[in-house]
Amino acid sequence: KLKYPYLSEVLIVDGGSSDKTIEISKKSKLPIKIVNGGYKNNQEARRGIGVKMARSEICLFIDSDNYLVGENWLKSMVEPLIEDRKIIATQTLRYSAPKNATIFNRYFGLFGGADPVAYYLGKNDRLSCAFDNWNLLGKVVSENERYFTVEFNPKNYPTVGCNGVAFRRSILLKSRWDDPENFFHTDVFVDVARLGFRRFAIVKNEINHNTADNIKTFLNKRKKYMELHYQKLNSKRRYFVLNFKSFTDIARLFLFILFTLT
Repeated sequence: KLKYPYLSEVLIVDGGSSDKTIEISKKSKLPIKIVNGGYKNNQEARRGIGVKMARSEICLFIDSDNYLVGENWLKSMVEPLIEDRKIIATQTLRYSAPKNATIFNRYFGLFGGADPVAYYLGKNDRLSCAFDNWNLLGKVVSENERYFTVEFNPKNYPTVGCNGVAFRRSILLKSRWDDPENFFHTDVFVDVARLGFRRFAIVKNEINHNTADNIKTFLNKRKKYMELHYQKLNSKRRYFVLNFKSFTDIARLFLFILFTLT
């Protein structure tokens, strides 16, 4: 149960769910609006529809496999946006690894992501539990007891943008997408970074991401992700985790392959 003074709207952009999402949402006391988003196999396009339809300036992406940690979670994500007008978005510092989670989800939570390639390229979006201080991409501008203020370089950007991200809607609408199929969660932040909007707050909290309960689920999810992002919609991307024009990325990929084989 969240402690938050006022939620103006909660948009559920449904792509044809077959579970009880709609049934459960109708019983909620929250100001929920159900949107028939279409794009059944493209959650990124549905995310874009949500941004276009939202009425509030400060918005938040919560994916279907996200669980919020703590009653003050939402408050902690919004506060930096209110305190610093230069901050365009906030993201959690880590993924959680609760003891009652499956061994796979605990592993990914402790690891700081579901993509080992992004980890070895140094582009992980969350901090591994092996470290205490921020050591990922970005320049730390300041730090307080609640969050890091970090500026990201659009030429070398981490895989931020989903799994519990608050943002300024007016800034994201400046990015390079005119229809939902051009929306990708990291690409739009790279777009606005190129326009000079580069400052994130990395909040010192966690979000529980249900990455996968077992190896079969994990491989199925990664297969769908790769087919959508790197095959079907590849020509529309403005950002790639692995940049073949970057010597650093190629060198780190080689090390990843070497470490994996040995």
